[in-house]
Amino acid sequence: MWETGARVLLFIMGVCLIGYGAYLGSTESGTASAVVLNGTGIICLIFSYLSKFKKFKGFGIEGELWEERQHEAEELITSIKSEVDNLHAIVTTVAESSFTSIVSIGRMNPVPTSYKIDIIRRLEEDLKRIGVDETKVKESKQIMIGLITYDFASPIIKAIIERLRIVQSEKHKIVEAFEKPIKVDDKYNNAIENWRAVGTEIDELKKLTNKNTNPSEYLNKINEFLENTKYLDSKEILDIKSNLKEEFLDLEYYIQTNELRRPEQYATSK
Repeated sequence: MWETGARVLLFIMGVCLIGYGAYLGSTESGTASAVVLNGTGIICLIFSYLSKFKKFKGFGIEGELWEERQHEAEELITSIKSEVDNLHAIVTTVAESSFTSIVSIGRMNPVPTSYKIDIIRRLEEDLKRIGVDETKVKESKQIMIGLITYDFASPIIKAIIERLRIVQSEKHKIVEAFEKPIKVDDKYNNAIENWRAVGTEIDELKKLTNKNTNPSEYLNKINEFLENTKYLDSKEILDIKSNLKEEFLDLEYYIQTNELRRPEQYATSK
């Protein structure tokens, strides 16, 4: 407020001095005074715009518009920031496709996992190096994370299904053991129902990792299935968890951290 008032006062003084100097300049006796007044008036006008100048040129003083230069610099910075944000958005989109492709390619061709791990690591480092926000980097990896989580869950699910297939085969043998012609009674119906129910459980387990299930829920869903299954006893469940202890730990660790628990072992897989 004070600065604005001072600038207005200097501006008025400058105009008045120049005006009075012009008046004196029109008289024969006031020429010298007019020069002094005009010079003083011009200096007042310059100082009334002091905040707009970084330096001056005139009356031995060099000047340039400082506020205008600051405004131009701010516009340039805003423009550059906008372009960088656009670049980051494009790079993040491309990175998401790249992360997904790197993990997916091995499903069609035998690409060493060690190679894929190295590519993922370098791509992640490059994104951070050019200033992409860490949250955006993680978002671009979500599909890839889901695929890797599925890879960890698959051997566990496969092992459970193999056990259930054995049970299913045994139930089918019971059905096949009925004498022909088959007398359809409660005993036979129960045998058919038990045999088909095992198949239903297998189908439910296969659906566990479908697209509607959040990959972070895979471990919970597997444990929930093992708690509720009717066709695996406690000993069989304990055997599965014991034989696949490392696989369960790998899955749990990856869900919690999105990092490999045993990178050296994982890198040797195909």
